[in-house]
Amino acid sequence: MRPYSSPLRAEAALTSRCNLRCRYCHFFGSAGEKKRELDTAEWLGIFDELGAMKVMELTLTGGEVLLREDLPELIAGIRRNNMRFLLLSNGFAFEEHHAAMLKESGRCVYVQISIDGPEAANDLARGSGTYARAVRAMKLVLRYGIPLTVRMTVGRHNFRLLPETARLMIEENNVRALTCNPAFHFTGKEDESDLPWIMSRREFLTALSDALATARNHPERFSLRGTMFGRAAAQWSHLRRCRRENPPPAAPSPCASNCLAQLEKLYIGADGSVTPCNHLPDAVIGQAGRDRLADLWENAPILRQMRAPGEALLQEFPLCRGCGYAPWCVPTARCLNSGGRASFVCLKLHEEEAPDFDFEEMKWKQNAVLK
Repeated sequence: MRPYSSPLRAEAALTSRCNLRCRYCHFFGSAGEKKRELDTAEWLGIFDELGAMKVMELTLTGGEVLLREDLPELIAGIRRNNMRFLLLSNGFAFEEHHAAMLKESGRCVYVQISIDGPEAANDLARGSGTYARAVRAMKLVLRYGIPLTVRMTVGRHNFRLLPETARLMIEENNVRALTCNPAFHFTGKEDESDLPWIMSRREFLTALSDALATARNHPERFSLRGTMFGRAAAQWSHLRRCRRENPPPAAPSPCASNCLAQLEKLYIGADGSVTPCNHLPDAVIGQAGRDRLADLWENAPILRQMRAPGEALLQEFPLCRGCGYAPWCVPTARCLNSGGRASFVCLKLHEEEAPDFDFEEMKWKQNAVLK
């Protein structure tokens, strides 16, 4: 698979600090959490470099981005380099001056506010009062005419609440763009305090079925594009159709790939460490400010491996050997079984654990027993 000549987009984790401690958070205790943060001048230099590479879009993430006191200066640096940006926030510290600054920039594609469902479920995982603060932030964003996306993180505490959350956000809060993604565990994470909040495979299937139904019921407002739910549904449908209708191909089909991050983006951590994606915090390919980002994009060995044809990479994982879907499956190899845990979007594992799930209709069969 050939990458673009330069990344289409990049993610910048401006800080590892956060004002919340969500129970399921994969970030804290993982290799993604950094003790050192780049200063203003260092980030501005990186933005200049990304601008020279003609990166079109920058995602500002953390930690919690709003904890950076120099955020206005950083956004001015993004503007100078003619890049658009997205800002991801939990909304707790969002104030009117933030909304005014983002509106004035003229380069904000949207603000994403995180929420976990109705108030009780949200505050259980995120902390008391976080729902009210998130809703307040949403209203400020909308009042200033900034595009808003609300993102629901789905875990064991709220996996049955997708339809209710969509109704609450769309009908009562006038949210025009809603999406969701499952909570997941970084395999390099030192502690496992988040695991009780992570869905089982059967719970994931329930959430997936409800997410697809919610997308059908609210096609203009609720989207699974670019989410783990959306990718799982698309890849599973593709793999089952290939095995049913086609002889094994001479080489794996690239359209079955679960993720194309290695072809179109870079992730820069709070300390300047560069990885292909925030899901791979231990796969450091270089250091922004020290290494030329253009050189890393072209020549980093990890990226070259991830861009290689998938057939050989499948043999790295015992899970994949002998799998009936292997001739068509092109996983993102480092993500599939990093640290010994198989991907929670592996079709083979879900079929084995849920024979009472209809993988064609993406819903539970009538005789399914759900807890």
